Amino acid sequence: GCSSLDPGETCEISCSGPYDGESVTATCPSANTNASKPPTFLMPQCVAQCPELTDPFPEGYARNEDNETVCADGFIGTAVVLCNVSSACAPFNVFQGCAKLVPCALPLDYDECQHNMTNCSNMVGGGQCQVTCVVPFFGTPTNATCPAGNTDPDRVIAWTPPACECTPMPTNATGEAVRGYMWNSTFSVWLCDDGY
Repeated sequence: GCSSLDPGETCEISCSGPYDGESVTATCPSANTNASKPPTFLMPQCVAQCPELTDPFPEGYARNEDNETVCADGFIGTAVVLCNVSSACAPFNVFQGCAKLVPCALPLDYDECQHNMTNCSNMVGGGQCQVTCVVPFFGTPTNATCPAGNTDPDRVIAWTPPACECTPMPTNATGEAVRGYMWNSTFSVWLCDDGY
């Protein structure tokens, strides 16, 4: 071994499993007079060797026709497989780089009494939906979008609220409720009735 070299002697240092790489030569200088001096050498370049990839892959990863690891359908990114080694010297594969595609979220502050966003629920990335006015409000619908490739479940759809107006019906001018709505004479708007 390399623990007790005499001056001028050499030894070989190799990689220990699960690592692999070219061995290097360690040398004790021929003129050495220091018994505690370690041999001279460059550390070998050792690379961890992981087990061959086999199916099934973790969620979000797949193998294509060229036997390459890629992101599975419904996921986006660039698949990368790294080889790590545990504290017990056991090699294992680490998959990273692929993120799940998810729908955009609805805004929390939209007025459910005025704006109908039913068509926008669970809208996937790259999608578009129409926001309309809720009866008895009326106005020109607007479009809402979810960015293509969205992987953030908290990303709110991009939208502009339609300008919804309401003209009170004569029978409701006194403030009587109309099936889920109540006329607010102070602000001159229809509001959701109690229980709606």
